[in-house]
Amino acid sequence: MQIKVDDGLLRPLISGERFSVIYKVLGTETAALARARDICIEQTIEFPEECVPEGAIRDSIFGRIERIGKYQGNEEEKEEVDPESYLVEISYAVETCASEFTQLLNVIFGNISIKPGIRVEKILLSPTLFRLFRGPRFGIEGLRRLLQADQGPLLFTALKPLGLSAAELARLAYQFAIGGIDIIKDDHGLSNQICSPFAERVKLCVEAVQKANRETGRRAIYVPNVTAPARLLPERARMAKEYGAGGLLIVPGLTGFDAMKELAEDDRIALPVFSHPAF
Repeated sequence: MQIKVDDGLLRPLISGERFSVIYKVLGTETAALARARDICIEQTIEFPEECVPEGAIRDSIFGRIERIGKYQGNEEEKEEVDPESYLVEISYAVETCASEFTQLLNVIFGNISIKPGIRVEKILLSPTLFRLFRGPRFGIEGLRRLLQADQGPLLFTALKPLGLSAAELARLAYQFAIGGIDIIKDDHGLSNQICSPFAERVKLCVEAVQKANRETGRRAIYVPNVTAPARLLPERARMAKEYGAGGLLIVPGLTGFDAMKELAEDDRIALPVFSHPAF
């Protein structure tokens, strides 16, 4: 049985603009091509291909294989390149994203993230998606301007272990700043525990780093971990800003990537946002 598609309604809604994702796919060329075809369907209609008639859905909504080539590896991998792996570029209609960041991630990763032998290597956004999704507010160059560090490496460290009091963590933050560390962040395990409540820790650590900056003439920043349940996340981010934090740390695997994006784009906060890879 085939589904019915009213091309007269669908075709005018499709602009023809597409974005691409480059996947690394394991297997022989034949197997890689079969996996690529599966990606095209799985990331869009997730429906038996044979049940879709010729027309607008096949022509526009299906993912489209743009090119496939042998994977050559990179500098880091050197001799560890799997001899049976290919790079596949697949394009998608921008309309599949519904102008939503969460749906963009779903099209890119979706169900294939639980299938073996597939890895996202590169994302090539189209002009419309670049306008919709701004990316980092600061970026590396903006971070250097904020830190007044035009040259050399940026040094980054974490406050730990869990169990120290807010005052003890603040003393560490002061010592790190005096010692030349540029960015002093909470460890991702520091939240709002009784030994170091969030508000107290942020206040004391900001004051400690600012004291060190006055003594050294440098511009280190303290970055608290604002990862929290959804109802508390905006409040913690605003509190960190009010106390003078120089940035925010978030674990998007726990809070959601869109939550991180919202913090980065909030003009009331306007701080660099650092992503932690936990979960």
